Order: sequence, then C-alpha cells, then structure tokens
Amino acid sequence: MMLSGSELVLLLVIVIVTFAFHKLPQISRGMAKLRLRFDKGIAEEYIEVVSREKED
Repeated sequence: MMLSGSELVLLLVIVIVTFAFHKLPQISRGMAKLRLRFDKGIAEEYIEVVSREKED
C-alpha cells in the first residue's frame, strides 16, 4: 500500500500540529519573558533619558 503525495502531506501536517500543540506552552512562556525583558529595557532607557534631561 503506497501513500500518495496528498496523503503524505496530510500526515505530515497532522504530526507537525500535534507536536506544535505540545510545545505551545513553552513557546508562549518564552515569548512572554522576552516581552517583559523588552519592556523593562525600554522603561530603564526612558528613566535614564528623563533623568539626564532634568540634570541639564
């Protein structure tokens, strides 16, 4: 029994989706941490700029 091209593609999509749902919490957690670091960096830069303007 040979699988046709479309059946192989469908099988591949099912496998990828299954593993993607398994990894989704880890990916979203990592994205949230990255966003928090970015926001913290922006806030620190803003505070530094404002404090320099007050000194001048």
